Amino acid sequence: MLEFIKSRGQMSVKELTALFSNVSSMTVHRDLDYLEKKGAIVRVHGGAKYISPDESKKEPAFSDREIANRELKKLIAKKAASLIKRGSSVYIDSGTTAAALCDCVPNTPLSIVTNSPNSAVMLSDKSFVNVMLCGGTLEKKNLALYGSAAIASLEKINIDLAFVVASGYSKDCGFTCGNEGEASVKSFVCKKARKVALLIDSSKIDTVLPFTFAVDEDIDYFICDKAVTGELNEEFEQKGITIL
Repeated sequence: MLEFIKSRGQMSVKELTALFSNVSSMTVHRDLDYLEKKGAIVRVHGGAKYISPDESKKEPAFSDREIANRELKKLIAKKAASLIKRGSSVYIDSGTTAAALCDCVPNTPLSIVTNSPNSAVMLSDKSFVNVMLCGGTLEKKNLALYGSAAIASLEKINIDLAFVVASGYSKDCGFTCGNEGEASVKSFVCKKARKVALLIDSSKIDTVLPFTFAVDEDIDYFICDKAVTGELNEEFEQKGITIL
């Protein structure tokens, strides 16, 4: 299946099901999920796109991530929004999961700071929400502001609750992402905020990207689309991490 996707660059589930007529479409979906977890492809609407070995070490572009696992991101966003309290100061990270959270933010008196121009625009329609966009250098692939200017502007703001997105998590490496500038901002926010809610979809668990920005002890909430079970659940509970 991977060789077919590689040869064409991108294929739909319908095309793959026709090629592998001896298996069901559900089996094709499961195989694509497996290949995405291994970093060989990225899921796009209705199919999958091949990622070269060099690209697999990086995160997919914002536009690709926006349409991948959309329903999972909505579920994570609804859980995260339940933590937001009226009158609080909230940080919302960049990324497509964070963008889904912006849709769920209640239109109630809040102060929200973000390093995502896209999130700032989405939040601007909420009349009772005060929106602050930090400074920094725009990283075009992720549509986010990074660098010393971003950190300097965040130093001046008190954060009650930070929503930070991880692109990977493993027991050995902690919470990871694919960009050094991104990791610096995430790490700073995790240390500054009174409470940290980590957002991640289940396909990213046991995935490691190049830069670690936090470990278990840095977070207060672990928000995922699926229930966390087994040894990982026990470890989080022992460390006082609330799982949603």
